[in-house]
Amino acid sequence: MPPSSTSHAAPFGGRQKARVLLVTCRYFLIREIASALDRLRIPFAEVPLEDDPKAFTAALCEAVSAFRPTFLLTINRYGLDDTGMVLDILRKVGLPVVSWLVDSDTILLGGLAEPEEGICYATCDKAAVDRLAAMSDLPVLHLPLATDPDVFIPSAPPKGEHPWRSRVSFVGHSWADSVARNLQAYDYPSELLASLDLAVEAWERAPEIPFWDFLETFDPVLFEGGMALEPSRRKWFGALALWKAAGMRRVRAVSRLAPFSPLIVGDAHWDGVFKDVGGVRRLDSLDYDTELSRFYPLSEVVFNCTSPQMSMAVNQRAFDVPACGGFVVSERSPALEALFDIGTEAVCYDSEDDIVATIEECLANRFRRAAVTRAARKRILAEHTYVHRMRSLLDHLHLFGIAGSGGLIPEIGR
Repeated sequence: MPPSSTSHAAPFGGRQKARVLLVTCRYFLIREIASALDRLRIPFAEVPLEDDPKAFTAALCEAVSAFRPTFLLTINRYGLDDTGMVLDILRKVGLPVVSWLVDSDTILLGGLAEPEEGICYATCDKAAVDRLAAMSDLPVLHLPLATDPDVFIPSAPPKGEHPWRSRVSFVGHSWADSVARNLQAYDYPSELLASLDLAVEAWERAPEIPFWDFLETFDPVLFEGGMALEPSRRKWFGALALWKAAGMRRVRAVSRLAPFSPLIVGDAHWDGVFKDVGGVRRLDSLDYDTELSRFYPLSEVVFNCTSPQMSMAVNQRAFDVPACGGFVVSERSPALEALFDIGTEAVCYDSEDDIVATIEECLANRFRRAAVTRAARKRILAEHTYVHRMRSLLDHLHLFGIAGSGGLIPEIGR
C-alpha cells in the first residue's frame, strides 16, 4: 500500500529543503506533529505503521524512494524493531532516523541489546538525556511536550447545568487495566512476581533513579531474574514495574480529592477507590481531539499528577488545560518550574499532604484562577506549542549536521 503524502512548497530561496517522512499510527501526537509541520510549511509524507513488519518495511522503502525524505521521524520508536532490521535498512540508504520518546526510555529501549548507530533521540524527560546518549552515537535533544492551540482553544461554555460541570476533576486512567493486560500477555516466573510489589513500592518513592539501577541494589536476586528474561519479556517486565508504580502514585494522589466529590474521567477501577465517598461521578472516557478542550473549562480546578517513570517530564495536562481556558493544579517539579513561572503561570502542590489545602485555596479565589490561566495561556502560545517543538527539533538537526535540515525553517509559526 503506497504511503499517503502531504507536501507544501516552502520559500527557501533554492536551499535544500527539509523533507520529513513521518511514521503514523493511532497515537495522539501524530496529528499534532503533522499539523505543526504543515504550519511551518515543511514538506512531509506519511507512512502508516502496519502490524506485519514485512508489509511495513516494504511500504517504508517505497515511501523513501518516492518522496526522497531528508530524515524519518517516528514517535516512541514506532516502526523500529528491537532487532535493528529496519534501522539497518535505513542506514544502508543513508536516511537518518529521529525518534521523539514521550514515554519511559526504560520501556521503549528495554529490549535493545546494545547501542544503536544512525538514530537521533529526542525525549520529553530531561532525566533520560544521559541514558539515551549512551544508546546512540548522535546528540540527544530534550524536547518537552506542548499543545496544539488549534485544538485546545477556549470556547463559549454551555448555559445552565451540564454533566461535565464540577468543582474538581481528574482525567486519567488508574493503570490497573494496563497492569492486568501485561500480566495476561506475558508468562513471568512466579518467583519474580512474588517480590515485585515490594520493590516497586520502594522505587516509586525514588523514581529519579532508573528502575533497573535501583533494583540491582535493592533486590539483586529479583534484578538477576529480570535480566535473565529474553529481551522482549524483560522489556515488558520493566514496563509492568513502572505501570504498577504509576498506579500506586496516581491512586494515592487522586484519592486525596475525596473531600471535593470529584468528577473522574477514567476506568472503572476508580469506582472502587471512591466506593465510600458520596457524590463522586465518573465518565468512562472523552475524545482527546474533540471533547477535552470543552471539558476542562467546566471544572473550577483540574487536578494533575505526574507518573514516576518520567521524573523530569511535564505531562500533557499542564499545557492543554490552560490553552483551552481551564485552570490546573499540578505537582511541583523542576521540569514544570523550567517552563512556567510558578505562582503566576502555574499553581502547584509541594506534596500529597498539600493537595487538599492547595485546591481549597484555589476554589476560594476565582479571580486568581482566571489570572493564572490567562498568564499560562499567554506563555503557552508564545513558547509551548507543537510548532515551537518542531522548530526546536529541526534547529537541533541543523546544529549537529544531521539530516541536512537546518537553516530551512521559514518565519511562519515562529
